[in-house]
Amino acid sequence: MVRDNWIQASSRRPPRVEAINAWHGSLCFFRKRLKGWHIKHSGEQAKEKETLYDKLRELDNLANSNPLSPSEWALRYELEDKLELILQMEELHWQHRSSENWVLRGDSNTDFFHKFANGRRRKNLISCLEGDQGVLTDQAEIEQHITTFYKSLFGAGPPRNLRLSSSFWSDRHILSREEGASLIRDFQEKVVKSAMCSMKSNSAPGPNGFGVQFFKIFWQLIGNDYLALFQDLHKGVLDIRRLNYGVITLVPKA
Repeated sequence: MVRDNWIQASSRRPPRVEAINAWHGSLCFFRKRLKGWHIKHSGEQAKEKETLYDKLRELDNLANSNPLSPSEWALRYELEDKLELILQMEELHWQHRSSENWVLRGDSNTDFFHKFANGRRRKNLISCLEGDQGVLTDQAEIEQHITTFYKSLFGAGPPRNLRLSSSFWSDRHILSREEGASLIRDFQEKVVKSAMCSMKSNSAPGPNGFGVQFFKIFWQLIGNDYLALFQDLHKGVLDIRRLNYGVITLVPKA
């Protein structure tokens, strides 16, 4: 399913499209398909969990009147394994919505756990903010104030006219023609892939929502699209600002 979705996204590109547009387009298409799959899968998983509970209750009621046969015990173990897998997946989902410490400390997937996770998300809402014009309560004004503040804080400064003179480097510090050629040669797939594989798999995903583990597993599908970005970078036509950016998250103090 993953391979078919990615190939379908790649086949929809118009000819001569920029590599970065093709890359973002493929990821956007793939993310939409995954979101739809997740919604469908979650509903099917909930139905399957209820079905497993019903079958286990039937076996429990049967065991109250007659001892279970070996085949019935085998069926019960199989049902319990399937149910345990579903519960583990649910707990991991809520772990991402709350805090890693909850799972590490052994808290169960309870109603209190769900309320805490949802409450934590509501707590992170910024209802008011003090600005130059006074206290801001409108969400649009708060967003504009935060954007303007961090653009001025982390944005690019005025250009500087400092340059090194042509006689700054001595002859012994100048690279040879072969060394210079090796520095400006095209990016090699094995070098890019090696750098990718050296990254931590469980690192946080980027702004596009995909983590390093995704790129490692599906390299055979996305490798060509990914290398096209490096080819445009080497040619000097890649808009690096569309890739080299981060997301700033404001955390209200308790």
